[in-house]
Amino acid sequence: MTNKNTNINWITAPRRGDSEWCGFKKTFTLDKQIESAVVRFESDCVCAVYLNGEFITSGTGRYPERVNCHEVTSSLRNGENTLELILGGHYFQKFARDTKEQRGYWLNQAALELEVSLKDGSKVCIATDKSFERINPDDDTPVLETMQVTKAEYETMWKNAAFWQETKNYKPEIPSEVLSVAGEEYAKYANEKRPEAVCCDNIISTDMIEKDGCYTAKDGTNECYLIVDMSRLVVGFAEFEYKASGNVKVKSMFDYSELVEDFEPNEENEYFINRLAITEDLDPKKSFYRNHRRRAFRYMKLVFSGDLKYLSVKALKVRLDLFPETEKGWFNCSDEMLNKAWEMGKYTLLVNKHQEYESCPRNEMLFFAGDGAVDAMIDIYAYGNCDLLNTSLSLKHEVSALGISTFDKFNRTVWQWDYFAWRIICIYDYYRHTGKKDFLIRHYEEAKKNMAWMQERMNDKNLLFQIPAFHSTFSTTLIQVDWACSKHRLGENAFLNCLLYKSLVCMAELAEDMNDSDCAKEWAELAPLVKDAINKYLWDEEKQSYVDGISDYICQDANAFAIIFDVADDERANKALDTVKKTLWSDFGSAMASKKLEGKLRGGNVTISPMMSTHEAEAWFKQDRAEEGLELIRRVWGTMIKKGATTFWEFTPNNADGRWEAACHAWSAGCTYLLSAFIMGIRPTAPNFKAVTFAPRPCDLDTGKGVVPSPEGLIAVSWEKDNAGKTKFKLALPKTIELKTDLPENSEIEVITY
Repeated sequence: MTNKNTNINWITAPRRGDSEWCGFKKTFTLDKQIESAVVRFESDCVCAVYLNGEFITSGTGRYPERVNCHEVTSSLRNGENTLELILGGHYFQKFARDTKEQRGYWLNQAALELEVSLKDGSKVCIATDKSFERINPDDDTPVLETMQVTKAEYETMWKNAAFWQETKNYKPEIPSEVLSVAGEEYAKYANEKRPEAVCCDNIISTDMIEKDGCYTAKDGTNECYLIVDMSRLVVGFAEFEYKASGNVKVKSMFDYSELVEDFEPNEENEYFINRLAITEDLDPKKSFYRNHRRRAFRYMKLVFSGDLKYLSVKALKVRLDLFPETEKGWFNCSDEMLNKAWEMGKYTLLVNKHQEYESCPRNEMLFFAGDGAVDAMIDIYAYGNCDLLNTSLSLKHEVSALGISTFDKFNRTVWQWDYFAWRIICIYDYYRHTGKKDFLIRHYEEAKKNMAWMQERMNDKNLLFQIPAFHSTFSTTLIQVDWACSKHRLGENAFLNCLLYKSLVCMAELAEDMNDSDCAKEWAELAPLVKDAINKYLWDEEKQSYVDGISDYICQDANAFAIIFDVADDERANKALDTVKKTLWSDFGSAMASKKLEGKLRGGNVTISPMMSTHEAEAWFKQDRAEEGLELIRRVWGTMIKKGATTFWEFTPNNADGRWEAACHAWSAGCTYLLSAFIMGIRPTAPNFKAVTFAPRPCDLDTGKGVVPSPEGLIAVSWEKDNAGKTKFKLALPKTIELKTDLPENSEIEVITY
């Protein structure tokens, strides 16, 4: 796409009134037939977009580098059109109000481009500038054109924004060959439409009077409330119809840990609930309310206060704000718990996607490369691509544990050394999956800096020795508690050095593709030296496992990484797995460490990491010990389901009934990837699934079906065991895909191409 950035300007709205909201519009005419249209926008405030009166979406404005990108073809029409922007305060309303009080005025800004492709091949671009008019003529808020979107910003962020495709009229074409394997059950699944909004029908507590779905305030009261249960986490904008006789405020409160008890007053709850709460005025002249600050919640409490002589509320809904499903993976087998786990993993990722992968949809909204490495694999099998990884890697928050070395080789104030490696691995994974050379060119120099940063910290043993990060009163470092708790794990750590080895292998291959022969040679020669050092210094023969150099406990991550990154040979890999199973496994999963560690590794053996269990399960599958890999899936994800999870938690306590307060975390959805890639057995061996290996391992599952969406087309698998124990596989795939098979014993296969 050509660079259209020269006419995209940031518009700024300063205003001193009490209301944080102001609106601007642009009217334009399209006199030719429309082919397609996309709107992109970026903001440092809440920014809602409307086209011809239809609400498109709202940007959070929490990080300016997030570019919302939506297809809006069906919202446009030939003739006159109106584009509207509604600007509000910060994602956290309390923060916005506090900032306004300090400044004495609201100050919000946004940049937007509507690009319309016409059927004659021409394009029309509508971009923010001074020509935008105030929606309310009585509003004296000026429109200030403050600066242009720069070419660098456009090329890095705008051009690579994740594309939000329309699905209003989408009906997937499923080849008959795929249906002959997957069956009509998949056709029904693939054609199922997600509603644009869901009703808040389950009112679990209220002090209002209910009649025929309408809730009315009691006489003489000056405050009343409703609590709704959505049955599982939803992401979107709360809205309802109302009638009010006077000035009424509504305070929307949202659960934090997916428990209605979050609304019970205590010091900890109050902090999180108030952080997410939204308080706004209900205009008595209007009858419809929509909250433009997107929220993720299961439970919502609405508190009404003020002049409640007559207040009625009805038609409570949540307008969903979830990434569209234009391709649908599928998994269905004879174990219903596994089917539920696969679907829950898919949904867990979905509510974390939004515009980029987010660690937790309630509050973080950052991108952590260690999470993204897992998230992208789930995305491939559940939704058919990992393009969000491209968008996510374009975010450049250096102080937010992303693993970006902005000070080249010198930067001691770093807590999480492993994220430098994870960012390299994510760049490598995306490039190897898609084959997009322009992506590699854009990120290669950054990856080289990360590699140089790690190399500078290698000692004479060819190992990384992590030292404490420098910290002072004036340090601006964001101290994250990451999945590995790496700030506590000093010295020569096996998990960190396995990541170093993997980074060197990745960078050697990427350098070859970039014709950077000197670096390719350097990294290719250094990688086996690091591998030898890990096996020499960090393998403990007595413990029969890889260990952190200074500590005396066995860690799950070190042994999983040594296997999946090919540090361990087969003999050591199997010994390490035996040790992990003997030392770390419980009825509820595999612990993070072999002992209880206060303040480290999220508690050590009292905590299970679904994210790290994904890597461990992959290690079992890699060693062709599929039964144990499947058993780990049942224990980790099955236990969360038994505990009542409706999305997968960030961590899970190593017991039968404990919950985790971060109730929806994308890195914990790895069971979806594992079941499709290793039980169903479809794994790509060339970019864009141009070649695949079919290596199914159904274990004790008598029957199963599944579909993997790929750029080449749908790949369908089914299996069934007969009375003699023989497994019959069926595989349907596009004829453009090169196939290699690796079947279990006592099985046969029928391959259908189309």
